[in-house]
Amino acid sequence: MEAKHFDINKDMLHFYRKMINPDDLKNFIAIHGGTADTSKRKNLYSFIVLLNALNTSEQQENLIRNYDQFILNEMKLQRNANVGISYLSLDEKKLDLPLERFLEENGVRTIDEYNTLDIFKYIPTKHLKLIYRNLQAVGEKITGLTLVFARKIITQYNSQHGSQDIEFDWIEIDLEHQKATFYFPSENVNKLDTKFPSRPNSIFKKLEVILAEQYNIKLDNDKTQEQLYNMYHRLTSVNEKEYYEKVHYELTDTELVHRFCMGALSRLDKAEYKGPVDIEERIQNIFMRILITEDFNNYKEHVRVTAGSVESFIYKDPDGSSIVGKNGVNQLNGIVAQSVMENSTTYFDTKDTIESNEILYSLTVNWNKAVPGGQLVKYFGFQNLLLVHFVYGKVAEEVLANVLSNTKRFTETL
Repeated sequence: MEAKHFDINKDMLHFYRKMINPDDLKNFIAIHGGTADTSKRKNLYSFIVLLNALNTSEQQENLIRNYDQFILNEMKLQRNANVGISYLSLDEKKLDLPLERFLEENGVRTIDEYNTLDIFKYIPTKHLKLIYRNLQAVGEKITGLTLVFARKIITQYNSQHGSQDIEFDWIEIDLEHQKATFYFPSENVNKLDTKFPSRPNSIFKKLEVILAEQYNIKLDNDKTQEQLYNMYHRLTSVNEKEYYEKVHYELTDTELVHRFCMGALSRLDKAEYKGPVDIEERIQNIFMRILITEDFNNYKEHVRVTAGSVESFIYKDPDGSSIVGKNGVNQLNGIVAQSVMENSTTYFDTKDTIESNEILYSLTVNWNKAVPGGQLVKYFGFQNLLLVHFVYGKVAEEVLANVLSNTKRFTETL
């Protein structure tokens, strides 16, 4: 068929310039016979020149497919600053069907017909639009599905580069492990649709509905705040073990605390007290707090060589009130050094409450061995979604794998 004429997609130009690695784009243009330049903008226009120079629409479509795959690969390198984890319920879903029947019900005969990749021709609007779909199967068994949605957002008006941005949201369904992994953009306001902000949990709720309506997939990860407590408890228990054992040996095994508590309650005419407060445990924790504070230099060195350390947390009680625990920040010789959370007064003052309720809304952890100097990760426990937020932005795939492995290990049921 006769070749078509294409113009640059100006709606996407700012996104391309921001997202694509300039060297990668230069190499792509050169490999496909175009005139490569050091300017990313010029290389984007070079692609249009290259596309319009082709003789047939078939040649153009082939080049567009290559370009779309190139952009998709570039997007993958930018996507992992906010990763969401959920799981599939045991309810029957459309992806449980044999491959042939699934394709038949979707009006196609092959996986290639079902799969789609449409980035170059995508015209952004405020509505989520599917731009990538990739079904995976082994024989007649469907093993996975990847979906990418896009929409236009406006972060602010009258900005230097214009207010428009493009949001990309990824879903990876793993049927072997019954797991759903989400990749969200950095949190942003959205003045184009104020009822649908560009925030991970807001996006997740929309994608959750899409999965339910189109694939009968229901997500089930309703104990995320308990998972964060499990991580908190494991990390702090490891760091405090030496002090806990000393207190337990000196005060608990000798029944010193028990005798004191029983005597005090008796004098107060509360000998039969069965209230919610574990008095003996709280007294032991006071003495453990004294030991840690007095030995804090050694304690800090121990924390640095463990898997991770708690840096801050947000606790929300069943009544709706919340407590934010943050570590101190000290200025010393021009260097900002963050002390570990375990030296914070807030940490000790709320520890008993957290241990009693066994939930946390948010937890920030420095994974000491993920990268030199540690990797700071902030977790949020939303309904059906555990959000893993890399505080300093996107990370390498090996760092992501390390953090997700630690996340799984430390959030498992105690």
